[in-house]
Amino acid sequence: MNNRYVVPQKRLGVQELEVKPLLTTTNGKKLKLSAMVDSGCTHTCIDEELVKKKKIPTKKLERPITCRNSDGTIAGKKDITKFVKMDLNINGHNEQLDAVVTPLQSSDLFLGHDWLTNHNPEIDWKQGIIKFNRCPTSCSFPHTDISFEPRIRRLQSNEDTEEKEPDPTNPEDLPAYMKPFAHLFNKKNFDKLPERTEWDHEINFTENAPTEISSKVYSMTPLEREELDKFLDENLATNRIRPSKSPYAAPCFFVPKKDGSLRLCQDYRKLNDITIKDKTPLPLISEVLDQLKDAKVFNKLDIIWGYNNVRI
Repeated sequence: MNNRYVVPQKRLGVQELEVKPLLTTTNGKKLKLSAMVDSGCTHTCIDEELVKKKKIPTKKLERPITCRNSDGTIAGKKDITKFVKMDLNINGHNEQLDAVVTPLQSSDLFLGHDWLTNHNPEIDWKQGIIKFNRCPTSCSFPHTDISFEPRIRRLQSNEDTEEKEPDPTNPEDLPAYMKPFAHLFNKKNFDKLPERTEWDHEINFTENAPTEISSKVYSMTPLEREELDKFLDENLATNRIRPSKSPYAAPCFFVPKKDGSLRLCQDYRKLNDITIKDKTPLPLISEVLDQLKDAKVFNKLDIIWGYNNVRI
């Protein structure tokens, strides 16, 4: 990402290759793009207007890049200062890619000399085929043949890009490394209660606990009552809750989420007062941060409905 110049300008009469890749951004958006393979462009580039229009996340370059024409003259009014990290899929060929952000005239993406050097593909100009048979091991499917249409860059593409939100329940929308675990995203499997195990959670009461607890009901808006009925219907159907004659009662209420939806909360304060606590000290934040100071790779695990996978 630190070469001195990029040449993304239009050169009339130069034959180039057009492909139709699928881009997945770091925030999960999927975009169908028009792309040109251009050996005269030192860096892979993505169109600045597309990045703004689709709100694609960007990162700042360590050093700005001056954009120059093939004759060495400076092109454009400003240096390139940002780039985009993406997953790129071209007819089943998957790779992780960085593309600098700059105004482009004829395509959404230019696959430049850095891309060609990295893959070193065999290009059959007569048959119109790119062969990915010398890819680095970082590519998911290195032996893919891709058909393309030779184009003259002066021909402008009028095809709009399409945006599609990823659907975790659709195996086709999952990254290749996650497809063996597609069943974990299946909502039908999620609707089944986990099996009973020796690690099921147990609530124990103090010796002087009362035999019953009564609670008042919190008032709700019509929308909240509707949301409560929906919650009861869905969770009764999946056996996460069941009708009860327990002598202990606890009211519920809703709080808004950032996206405007409602989160159901249960007021268990009275019940907490009579339970025996499992006291486990929390780790010291300062110590945790100290242990992470030399870390370079981090992972995040988000389990569907978290604690609802623990039987009580």
